[in-house]
Amino acid sequence: MRATAAVIAAGAIVAAGCSADSRPAAIVPNPEVPQTGTSHSSLQPTQLALVDSTQLGDVFSLIVYRLQVKSGERTDTLSGIRVMELPVVGADGNLNGIAYDQHGELNSGYRYDPSARKLSLLPLPPNSDLYATHMTMSPDARHIAYMLADTATYAATGVVRSWPDTKLVAQTPTSTPFESEMDNRRVRWLDASRAEFVYTRAEPAPPLKRPRETWIHAVVSAETHEIKVDTVDTEPVLKPTVTAAIHTATKVISDSAQISADQGISVRLVDTTETEQYRALKVEVKLAGRVDTIPGVLTFDTPVITPDGLLHGPNYTMDGVYAGIYSYDPRTRALSQIGLPADAARWDSEVKLSPDAAHIAYIGGDSAGARGMVRSWPPAAIVLKTMQAPTPASDYSFNQVWWVNRDSVEFSWRVDLGPKTKPPEPRFVFVAVYASLPATRFTVDTLEGQPRLRNDGKR
Repeated sequence: MRATAAVIAAGAIVAAGCSADSRPAAIVPNPEVPQTGTSHSSLQPTQLALVDSTQLGDVFSLIVYRLQVKSGERTDTLSGIRVMELPVVGADGNLNGIAYDQHGELNSGYRYDPSARKLSLLPLPPNSDLYATHMTMSPDARHIAYMLADTATYAATGVVRSWPDTKLVAQTPTSTPFESEMDNRRVRWLDASRAEFVYTRAEPAPPLKRPRETWIHAVVSAETHEIKVDTVDTEPVLKPTVTAAIHTATKVISDSAQISADQGISVRLVDTTETEQYRALKVEVKLAGRVDTIPGVLTFDTPVITPDGLLHGPNYTMDGVYAGIYSYDPRTRALSQIGLPADAARWDSEVKLSPDAAHIAYIGGDSAGARGMVRSWPPAAIVLKTMQAPTPASDYSFNQVWWVNRDSVEFSWRVDLGPKTKPPEPRFVFVAVYASLPATRFTVDTLEGQPRLRNDGKR
């Protein structure tokens, strides 16, 4: 689902990005503001946007946003809370979600009445502010799901509770997590009543042996309290969840634009900008005689233009890391961004979006080495990951990623064969990996010299 267009309540609330023309003033919602007699329906359509992104956290970084709410001619940006995703609309028309503090820690639940402009903070379950992660709200705002860690053993379990009374509904089996520098836990709602959990398990091993990594895949029904659990040897590939509301949202966004969607769009990269690591560029967009430069976007790649007329691509920051995948509607000038998985938000990840904007590919990994990664987008479910190979310490990146077509991608990075390499064999070589998505297979070549993949230049 594109971040710039998502119907949250049928025909009522539509996600959009921040206008390039102006920035909304922050407000402090006042509980004393009286009802003006204007109904929720008379304020429709309401547009929501995630704006002013901030990266928080040291180990597993989070990208949080402020929530912008536009009803008719009025635009408010909620003060005092940061969020990771768009809110859920309850049956009463209120916006519901999970708020984070300035350190990236879970802070509270929130409810916002766009008619009265009233913001209420709601307490989370006990200990969730310290030991819970990946908290998300069901599409009907009646339940929350999250991962909970034991403070002594770090054992993880998936939890579903009713909302806002936070009564326990169900809890998945507890497992000792496999040691990794990657955050391998994922939580999402398949629909209004089913929550899905994925997390690792370290299988017991003999003394001095490294535990074997397995995966727990659990689906919990919030209505029947039924829990279905599978233990598998490889990370489950999650299927994207799609609703018919997506198409309605795109239509609402397009209908509100003053420029028709069938007019030609041309883009080019301009204005080279020095960042902490590389020279990045801005994106210039021409449509119907109007020329815009997308605000807040630095990149190395010409954006992908999808059939709905939206532009998508990786966004690089002045600090020299990948921030996320942006989406831009040149008709409405709506801009939004979805944050990347933790292992992709590095300075040398070489994040690339597929030609159909359906996948991202990048060089990921941890202290053990690098590997090529492909994830569906935006669900971010792992589709393919290559073997892992050790990399030499360096301030210079040899990583390369290139999409051959929408179904095939190439990776290359430098490998350290170790100090025991025998002369005249080179200690540092390069691997070139060709991956096929339909076959979920890859081939590997080892080369003495760096291969030259087709790659937008940055150095």
